[in-house]
Amino acid sequence: MLTTALLVAAVLAFSLTGKAYVNHSLDDTHLFHGLPRPRKMVKRQTQCGTNANCPHWVNNGFCNSTFYNNAQKTMYCGRQCGLC
Repeated sequence: MLTTALLVAAVLAFSLTGKAYVNHSLDDTHLFHGLPRPRKMVKRQTQCGTNANCPHWVNNGFCNSTFYNNAQKTMYCGRQCGLC
């Protein structure tokens, strides 16, 4: 109800004065007051694995397989699959 009244008042004020009404008490910086600052995102170091079986797996299509995701491919045969 209050937001509707504020909206009506803002529209009325704009129509009479030609200036927009800005409610500074609802500034975005106050919405997050007391919350911890967001952490910086850092890229996780992925280990580029070189398993002894990689040459055999690569010849059998391991690098192009859809059964394994890229993280798994990187972990087991990253260099041979061209992921590192």
